[in-house]
Amino acid sequence: MKYYNTNYDVQYLLHFADLKHNPNKKLFSVINDYDINVSISDKITLISICNEKCANTSPLYDKIMNNKIKCNNVIINPLHISSTKWDNYIKVKELAKILPTVKTEYCLIVDLADVIFVNDLDETFIETFKSLDSDVIFNGQNFLYPSITAGESPLDILLTGGDSKFLNGGICFGKTNAVCDFYSYANSIMNKVQPSNTWGNHKPSEQYLLRIAKYSYNRYKVNIDSNRKLFTACLNDCQFIKVNDDKTVIEVKGIN
Repeated sequence: MKYYNTNYDVQYLLHFADLKHNPNKKLFSVINDYDINVSISDKITLISICNEKCANTSPLYDKIMNNKIKCNNVIINPLHISSTKWDNYIKVKELAKILPTVKTEYCLIVDLADVIFVNDLDETFIETFKSLDSDVIFNGQNFLYPSITAGESPLDILLTGGDSKFLNGGICFGKTNAVCDFYSYANSIMNKVQPSNTWGNHKPSEQYLLRIAKYSYNRYKVNIDSNRKLFTACLNDCQFIKVNDDKTVIEVKGIN
């Protein structure tokens, strides 16, 4: 099965963010149960930061460990931190430490709990990324979360094409040197960002931090995959339309 956006661009990764409350949770299970074997280019290092509980319950981690996702460059070191003590700023702190050690030209950062690979990350994937005129590209989504501004201007939003204009931190791909520099910057401003009230549980949201970093950072081109050339965030307004046995189009209700 191949997944496409509404312009019939093939999709490579799907992110079912906040899986516990995601209305597409059943679909996540269905797609994940398909026996999809995916290969990742040797030019890419796959990275994920999580705790042990997440790794133990992650279908993606299981596929990587069982070679269903074939990647020669993987950095996944589950941290011995309880769920009650975990917060998502830990991801940014750990990435700032790990990224300088990556030797490949490109790197891919994913949320281990709720991301699904649905296509090979091959030369075509890399060439598509190059066509986006970016050094770093984040997944996009169709609403602001957390729902407080972090530097986004109304004009920028208006001028941004596509149905997924807002940064989603669950998938990030780019040139390793640029991704490393960006996360180092995000880590450096962390103490200046007030995390209170960004989530209902008052834990800090790294997505909010990354948004602030994106709109105050100026060294490399950090963009959002707003036209879903590579990724789709499968959230509330996401509909899967089966065209035939081999093709499904993912429609996202965008903002005007």
